Amino acid sequence: MTSGAISGSTTAKPRGIGLAVAYDWALGAQMLTMLVLAVGFGLAPLRSGTSNIPTAASAIGFGILAAICIGWGEMVRRGNRYGYWLQVVASAGLTLVGYLYQLPLMLRSAQQGNFWPFIPGIILTVVTPFLLIRLLNPATRAWIATVTPPESLARHGSARWIISTMLGAAIGGILVALATVH
Repeated sequence: MTSGAISGSTTAKPRGIGLAVAYDWALGAQMLTMLVLAVGFGLAPLRSGTSNIPTAASAIGFGILAAICIGWGEMVRRGNRYGYWLQVVASAGLTLVGYLYQLPLMLRSAQQGNFWPFIPGIILTVVTPFLLIRLLNPATRAWIATVTPPESLARHGSARWIISTMLGAAIGGILVALATVH
């Protein structure tokens, strides 16, 4: 690809923006599911004993985190450079978490016959590094450097795009939340 082909936002074809938005929205869906599990069923990973205070604190925390994650995904969808770079840094950090923490947990859990940790494990060890590679693609970096919000929304704003992204995010987020409390 020539430098002229990626110099303008209209000709550059970004890689990974949709996946980044789905990833962020899935984190939001996970937090919303955790809120429902904490409030509706008393299932919160931070719950201790019989006190309702940890459940209430968990619910408030999950609600705040859900709003942040969904807003972050929206920043990336609109071509916000700060949201993009935050996504790159977070993806690099989550990749490390995946390999240093989640991979050993997956192996220990598999030995005990518990395969629920494989859901977040595969996301952190396969999807997250793939997302990071796509976001650091030269065409994506060139696109994010020049794109305006209207141009980004034209690319990532059709009803079909939004519905399919939200559906995938909801399924992924719910599965990870269930794996977390299982």
